[in-house]
Amino acid sequence: MTNPPAARRYLLYERDPEGVPYAIEVVEAARWSAAYLDLLDRDEADIRLLRLRRGRPPEDRPAWLVVEMQPDGIGDLVATYDAGARASRTPSALAWRACPWRREPHPPLHEFLDALVEGATFPLDPPEGDTRREEERQRIAERYDAFTPLAQLNADALERWFAVRFGSPEAAVDALLLARVEERDRSWAARLRFLREAETPPGTALAFDRMLLLEQASPRRALREGLPPAVLASLDEWMRRYRFAYDQHYARVRRDTLAALAGVEAARPARDALARLNRLTSLGPPERAAEAALDEAVAALTSMPVAPGEGATTADVTLGGMHPALEAVRDALAVVEGAMRARLARLAQALSSKILADEGLAELERVLRAMQASETADLASVFDDGLLERLDRVLADEAPSPFARLADDFPVVTDSDVNLAAATFRMHLVAAVSSAPDGRIRLKPTARLG
Repeated sequence: MTNPPAARRYLLYERDPEGVPYAIEVVEAARWSAAYLDLLDRDEADIRLLRLRRGRPPEDRPAWLVVEMQPDGIGDLVATYDAGARASRTPSALAWRACPWRREPHPPLHEFLDALVEGATFPLDPPEGDTRREEERQRIAERYDAFTPLAQLNADALERWFAVRFGSPEAAVDALLLARVEERDRSWAARLRFLREAETPPGTALAFDRMLLLEQASPRRALREGLPPAVLASLDEWMRRYRFAYDQHYARVRRDTLAALAGVEAARPARDALARLNRLTSLGPPERAAEAALDEAVAALTSMPVAPGEGATTADVTLGGMHPALEAVRDALAVVEGAMRARLARLAQALSSKILADEGLAELERVLRAMQASETADLASVFDDGLLERLDRVLADEAPSPFARLADDFPVVTDSDVNLAAATFRMHLVAAVSSAPDGRIRLKPTARLG
């Protein structure tokens, strides 16, 4: 995220009830900026806590963004500063629980550190004693760029880094062993990394041979006794077979991607219609989450290279799998279409209620007929800017509340009128709920009895 002017940024670390550490990017800002909706750097933080002085953030915020409005007075800020982190724990904890990338419990920090020390000294026994083991960890951090956080982070921050970067002690030590193999022979390390990154469909000859090679060409064997020419030749042959299959599969996925992008373009009328219907605030909160998800997925698809690169995978496309964003595009398009149809239905219901109320709004009847006769491609042109403004103004006009209607019918209520008044109020209440665009009304009681 590009920091807007006057923003102060720092990191806090917390643990959830299961003991999983997570990072909170705290941003203290003078005013709202759309830049705060930019996706987090997930290597660094899990949720963003925005402490805002002024401005109005959108209501449909992502789950990982927490907004707290702060007092304007400097004295108030100083008085509450020490309690700020504690006061923020509850909303931050709720955001972490709802976060789409929330992590499951993982091994404790000492298991990651012990595994690294063992991997750094293999095939010798790891050193004894806390001091010598700490010295070995510092040597790892200084010698291998991928492990510099060992010397930069502590406690919760370091444990979180291990969980995000590796996931398990076995994966961490494997990465260290590969770094040691690279010091001995760069071509060996390149082959072994390719073998690990190349996912293969289960049950295939490629998958079976890959499992054998993972045993025959392990980093530990390379460090202990080297890789024999026969094993290297088998590796090279497997990589050729894999590359041939992957290139063909990638071309098919590329064709599917282009077809999906064409489908997005074909859905442009529905997206345009939804964008215009979202401007009718009387129809309820606008649907923008699906649009944002669709834009993000489309950006991922359009950035897919025409041809695969030199690595085992390109654009997160695995052998036998589709582009990760393809399903997201299909789901988002379905939500956009459904949201557009739902808002149209609510608008038609609201217009019908106004027309049946005989409010003399002939224009509304013409709009309703045009909606019913139009194809999706024509809806955006039906709802021009001027019509949207008039519709929002008309639909936003508050109808008399059930209380007001009851007061008109019964200016005075006596014991003999109670049952009839109650039945009349129920009639007005049912009518108000049934005519509301979203099937709900908000009752506003009077301050006192007359």
